[in-house]
Formats: sequence, structure tokens, C-alpha cells
Amino acid sequence: MIVLEPTHSDALIGFAEHFNASLVGLSTFGSSWLIDHMAGNSAPSVYRPVQPKGYSHGDSLLDKWNNWNYIAEEWMIDRWVILPGQVELFTQYFQFPPSRLFERRTSYSLILINQHFSLGRVRSNVPNVIEVAGLHMAEPSEPLEPELLEFMNGAEHGVIYFSMGMEIMNRWLPKNMEQKMLQTFAQLKQRVVWKHEEHTLVNKSDNIYLSPMASQRQLLEHPNIKLFITHGGLLSTIEAIYSGVPMLGLPIYFDQFDNVERVLKTGLARKLDINTLTEKQLMNNIKELLQNPTYALKAKEMSRRFRDQPTSPIESAIWWTEYVLRHKGAPHMRMTDQDMAFVPYYKLNIFSILFGRIAFSAILVVLICVIVVNFMLNKFLRIAEEPSMFYTSI
Repeated sequence: MIVLEPTHSDALIGFAEHFNASLVGLSTFGSSWLIDHMAGNSAPSVYRPVQPKGYSHGDSLLDKWNNWNYIAEEWMIDRWVILPGQVELFTQYFQFPPSRLFERRTSYSLILINQHFSLGRVRSNVPNVIEVAGLHMAEPSEPLEPELLEFMNGAEHGVIYFSMGMEIMNRWLPKNMEQKMLQTFAQLKQRVVWKHEEHTLVNKSDNIYLSPMASQRQLLEHPNIKLFITHGGLLSTIEAIYSGVPMLGLPIYFDQFDNVERVLKTGLARKLDINTLTEKQLMNNIKELLQNPTYALKAKEMSRRFRDQPTSPIESAIWWTEYVLRHKGAPHMRMTDQDMAFVPYYKLNIFSILFGRIAFSAILVVLICVIVVNFMLNKFLRIAEEPSMFYTSI
């Protein structure tokens, strides 16, 4: 068995082909139109918001068209820009023809996705797509450093945790945002733990603790934690929901908009735009999240839902992986190649027939109108000519 990230790592499928092994995908970003295509999932991304367009959650015909249009553009980029490079690596290092890559690409025995229906969005999945959100929390987290633990234990009014994740450095944020944060935090009676690459900052108040690498899961599980200000990364969102902590989202790119929008709709979070952020907006939203008990209650409710599973995510992943091994790739769980062809997969055949019928009807109506107008015009001209002939004869 070969386990790999299925998104844009197609050349590695050569290992499965070389060893004649079953292929299992582990999608760290959850599902996407590409995962749906590989698994034969019947195009739910057309009807559900795609990740980078997470700010659009409507169900109107226009929303569905926008989603389909985005997927079509991404498909062309994948097919004509990304895949050629993957095919070149596949043929160069594994010595197989490109056709084997395309065949294997849609023959995943199992795809484990980093999402769960209790996190805010229900979507249909075929049997070989298994939700295992929280898989990364199977390992115990590192304990908090003694100084930080003492800082949090002594927080009479609670603690706010602010982190923009592992990939985003604070110095990359919009100009003056750091000072806005410092000035706002200084006015709070709560203590603030700020994940920051620096150990000291100018104008830092005593209620702020800077930590370049604190154990986020331990922080969120601390009884004094009241609010999580986050960029909206998927793992951070999952951990906050698991711990039942309200969130203030400051999304920057890709799936962060989708993640923040999802928790916003569940009622446990609020969202701000970092490009237009003001101290007043930040303070008002922090106060709303801290003083309105609705957010904390909703966060606890979401936590109970997420935790209430028959098995842990890691146990579920292990069981289904072993199931694939026991049943020699479990081909009975996959859609057939005919069902996964691009045209029927995205219902383009139905749309083509519908478009053809509409186009035929429109052309027919236009032809009838032209014939009627031409007939009426000729008749009018004949009538107009008859009096002139009469007067001429007189």
C-alpha cells in the first residue's frame, strides 16, 4: 500500500504502479473538486462553495455557475500546466507510459479527508472517502513552558490567544497592524498570549506574553482561555472547535476564508478584514465575543458534537486502511471509470442537451418571427402598391 497526499503529487503514483500496491490518499486540506474527481464523488463542489471561494455560500443558480466556472478554470490549469510536469517525472523515474498515470489517478482505493460534518458543513461522499478531521491530534501535545503556564494560571479575567499560524510571520502583516494590536490589547483586562517570532516589542504592555512556539493545543485546552484570534487555518480551526473556544478570524489566503466563513455561520466566531482593520473594530469584536455568552455556548456545543464519535479519527483511519488491505484494494468502494469520465461527471452531457434544446427553441422562434415579419411586410407592400396603380390608371 502507498499513502500520499493526492493533490498535485501525481508523479508519486509511480510507486504504487511499480510495487503493484493499493493507493490511499490523505488530504490534509479536506475535500476539493480535485479530490472529488479522483474519488468519483459526484461533483458536490459544483453545488457547495469551493475552498478559495469560501466567502460565497449562496445556493442560487449564479453561485452554482460561479463554482462550476472556477472548477473549470482549475481543471484547465491542472490538466495543461501542472499535470505535464507530473507526467514528465512519472515517465522519467518510473519508466511507465503516461496512460498508466491517468488510469491510476482515478483508482484510489481510499481517500482520508481532513474534515467532518460536525464542523459546520454537510456534504455527500462516496464510500471510499472517509472523514478523519482531528487526525493530527492523536499524538499528545507538548506541555506549556512553566513561565507561560504561570502567566495563564494567574489570569483573573481570562486569556486571549493570538496566532497567525506557522507560515505567516507577524512582520509580513499590513503596516501598523502590529501597533494596532498592541494598543488594543493594552486596553484589555484579559491577558494575551501572542505567538510572535520576536521575544520583545516596543510598547508591549505587561498583560501580553510573547511566545515564538507555544503548544497551541495546550493553550486552547487551558481553563482560562476565553478567545482565539486566528488566521483561520484548518488545523487551528479544528483545534479551537475541539476545545470549545470562540474565534475571531483574520483570514489571509486560500482555504482560510472558507474555514472562517464556516465557523462564522455556526455562530461561534466573528470575522475581520486585516487590510481595513481598525483599533475600534478590533476592540468592539473582542468585547462582543467575550461579553456575549452566545459565542462561548455555541463553541461548547460544537465541541460536544465533534467529540461525539464512535471511534477516534486515528482509529477510523486505521480501520479503513486495513479494510482496503483485507479486500485487496476494495474496488467495490470506487465509482466505475465510466461514471468518472469528465463529461458525465460534471453533468456536461445533460447541460449540453439542455443547452441544445434551448438553442433549438430560440432559433425556431427567431425563424418563425422572421417568416411572419417577412410575410406581413410583403402583404403591406402589396396593399400599399394597389392604390398607386389605381390612381395612375385614372
